[in-house]
Amino acid sequence: MSNKHPFQECEAHSWNGFTIIEAVVGMAIFLIVTGSLFGITQLVFESIGQTRVRHTARLLANEKIEEARNLSYEDLGTVGGIPAGPIAPIEQVSLGGIIFEVTTTIAYVDDPFDGEAPADLVNTDYKRVRVKLEWAGAFASGRRPVVLVTDIVPKEIETNDGGGTLSLLVFNSEGNPLNGADVNIVNSTVNPQVDLTITSDSFGRVILPGAPSAIESYEIIVTKAGYSSDRTYGAEEVTNSSKSHITVLEGQVSEASFAIDKVSTLTVKTYGSRLAGFPTLTNVELRVRGEKIIGNDETESPIYKFDELVSTNAGGTYTFSNMEFDSYMFEVVDVSYDLAGSNPALPIGLNADEQLSIDLSLAPDSPGDGSLLVLVADSGDVPLSSSTARLINGLLSYDETIESGDEGDPDFGHAFFNSLNAAAYELTISLTGYEDATSSIQINEDVFTTIILNQK
Repeated sequence: MSNKHPFQECEAHSWNGFTIIEAVVGMAIFLIVTGSLFGITQLVFESIGQTRVRHTARLLANEKIEEARNLSYEDLGTVGGIPAGPIAPIEQVSLGGIIFEVTTTIAYVDDPFDGEAPADLVNTDYKRVRVKLEWAGAFASGRRPVVLVTDIVPKEIETNDGGGTLSLLVFNSEGNPLNGADVNIVNSTVNPQVDLTITSDSFGRVILPGAPSAIESYEIIVTKAGYSSDRTYGAEEVTNSSKSHITVLEGQVSEASFAIDKVSTLTVKTYGSRLAGFPTLTNVELRVRGEKIIGNDETESPIYKFDELVSTNAGGTYTFSNMEFDSYMFEVVDVSYDLAGSNPALPIGLNADEQLSIDLSLAPDSPGDGSLLVLVADSGDVPLSSSTARLINGLLSYDETIESGDEGDPDFGHAFFNSLNAAAYELTISLTGYEDATSSIQINEDVFTTIILNQK
């Protein structure tokens, strides 16, 4: 009979192999080490690949710089550029199985050493050549393009190459300089023609000495991905433009500024009147226009930068994408409705990079000569609900009182009177804690007015 304890036998056998736990742990360690080695190996190959591609790009950039240096100073320029010359501003070059996009910009430099224009009468001191290479693929340049810059000076003493200086400033909605905006400059009236795109610097500026003289013919368009745009306009587009194409005069500096910022989204929803319980209204035709004006037409009427006719969909909504920062007004084009209120109040201010919704309350167009829509607000232009609006005309025996709409409703802060005859009415607004406000209103058509209440 054996004297071994049952646990002693198990203990003896445990030394002859691995337990399941030990095997799992070992496998996990193996996988971790293998995965790490694989990741390190992959990073090493990527680093080697990127280094080789960037080396190739740098060689190509140096080659383009040397091509520029081999040109005579008078010929050094880009096609459609300022200065003009034979070098392509953008070209595709295939090298080592990779397609590189080569962007070359050449511009005069007004060196501050000898003063700057307009004090410096000869401000085309030398030329600056900038070559940028970008590429796609497994080792794409991404946000790290290869860029080489060199300055090339004339062999003789500096001379006046003629023309004037274009000085352009790009800023955002807050008035701060905007870096990285694409500024396209076109002039087809000079020889050779100008057609180039330059990126604004960290100060939001594009400065081009040596621009050929021309009268109101430099067309400027400023853009940036995800931003609004700004531009100049010719007489063929706007009769009396507020921002005409730019004139450049010999030895003078021509300045212009442009405002762009991130675009926004604006959604409008149309509802019925308070009396009807604010039902959703579909397929309502609206006119939407901004406050910014680009000029006037032949009749001196303003031409708005944004002015569109739209219709709400089957859900009673319409969404505007890529909207510019501005103040917007909505008008009801559908003759079967009158505007009976809005939330927020009109006009609405749309900021850059904002998503905003507006609700419109519409009432059926009723018989009569007109209607009256009243917005009641405090001294800070904040709409006030539950105020009492009383409209009176003794001769017509008209006396009606309506409360301004509640917060959250499509007619917040508004009171709407319809079926009014053409006449003069007395309007009185009352609200607890505020001084009464009285105004005389002449009705000949649909009228919209704002009444400000001051606290007692």
